[in-house]
Amino acid sequence: MRTRLATSRGNRNAPEIGAEQLGVDPVCAPEYLIRPKIAYEHAWEIRDLLELSEFSEREQEVRDHLAARVLDGIGANTAVQFVGGRLQLEKLGAAEEPPLMKELRSLLDDMVPRLDFPELLLEVFDRTGLPADFTHISGAHASKVA
Repeated sequence: MRTRLATSRGNRNAPEIGAEQLGVDPVCAPEYLIRPKIAYEHAWEIRDLLELSEFSEREQEVRDHLAARVLDGIGANTAVQFVGGRLQLEKLGAAEEPPLMKELRSLLDDMVPRLDFPELLLEVFDRTGLPADFTHISGAHASKVA
């Protein structure tokens, strides 16, 4: 069930009503509207109350914990190792070919037209005039393809 923040009750204003509903000192409630920094300062109070800390203060502890969990998970797997603080993976071998691969290749070979690649290039050159855009290594212009 959601609690709706009332906007007015009698002569009281919304911050006072909201403070009452949230259990906050009504005298301090208007300051949240006046000073945007208050919410940030309040977060620090909560942090201190719950004994929370900055991540940077505990980063190494978190890294050590995660490294230990990873090492525990590796177990007897020799394909994964930590060497000099770096993760080292063994190279994978060739995967086994799926059973239908030969049939697929055969179907694709039947769909693709047979052609001679140099012949295709000559036809493209003839239709597009592409050789005119190239200069031979000797500096001479490419000759026209017949």
